[in-house]
Amino acid sequence: MNEVARAHRVLAGGVNSNARLPCNDVVLTRGDGPYVWDTGGRRYTDYLLGRGPAFLGHSPPRVLAAVRAA
Repeated sequence: MNEVARAHRVLAGGVNSNARLPCNDVVLTRGDGPYVWDTGGRRYTDYLLGRGPAFLGHSPPRVLAAVRAA
């Protein structure tokens, strides 16, 4: 089994970062917790949680509160 086929078997979307997803027709507008929304208002579960939210999710309230306080 080649690496690409194996990646698709064990990783959501076959990648470990949403920056490398092979789809370019979905534009995300916001995120909250484990979810993201596209320009059409459709909600998706962000299984990849790339670019930062892997530990806390999107827009974690404690982090937002700390940023506002700063």
